[in-house]
Amino acid sequence: MFAYTDLGFTFPPFSFLGWSRGWTAEDMDKNVMQFKKSEYIKRTTEEIVDNCVETLVNIKHIDHAKIKVPKLHKKDSLSSEVENPDMNLK
Repeated sequence: MFAYTDLGFTFPPFSFLGWSRGWTAEDMDKNVMQFKKSEYIKRTTEEIVDNCVETLVNIKHIDHAKIKVPKLHKKDSLSSEVENPDMNLK
């Protein structure tokens, strides 16, 4: 996920929901039934949506002109002055 944040993506806090009845619960019919009836799933989904909306509101108020994008420069490379005939083809 860190690669996405480096690209400018923003993820709301606590934006993932997990559901498991454990490794031994292989009965999908009961699993789906309990999932649909779960107050935890309902409450957590609502909280995730609230977090998403709150994050979006905050993002919309950011002054994007003040955001600096790190740019690479050749002089920053420790090997920029190293001569290597095999790699420095012209």
